[in-house]
Amino acid sequence: MSAPSEETSGSADIFEDAWLLRPCEMYSEEYLECKSWRGRFHQKYIFGETLDCSKWKENYDNCMKFRNYKDTEAMKKVIEDERLRREQRLAAARGNNTWEYRREPPEDWNRPLPEWSKLHEQTRLAKYQQLKEEGKLAELDKYTFKMCVIS
Repeated sequence: MSAPSEETSGSADIFEDAWLLRPCEMYSEEYLECKSWRGRFHQKYIFGETLDCSKWKENYDNCMKFRNYKDTEAMKKVIEDERLRREQRLAAARGNNTWEYRREPPEDWNRPLPEWSKLHEQTRLAKYQQLKEEGKLAELDKYTFKMCVIS
């Protein structure tokens, strides 16, 4: 085995944000939707103008370069575009002052359930949970459906 090269060790940083990548086909679908008559109508209605769809096509091409030729530069470009999209989406959510974000859970988050939950104490789910907690797995047979599969 050969020693890891600088290129290989540097690729660990690239793959740190690889979770941002979508399947290549999704970029193609986004591009086609963006360019469609329906997409253009939606853009005009929501934004008052049509949007530039070239980024979706560019991302699809770069994604395919990475998939087919393992071009890490192409992957970096797609990841950077995904980061920008994510930041724009989160900035819009953060800029919304309708909701107040919590820093910790409410003080009474673990209070007892209201009275209506007592009405559901005799349901199958409650019985199943009780038997499971008591470790009486043999008694679960009457609550489960058995099936024989011949393969």
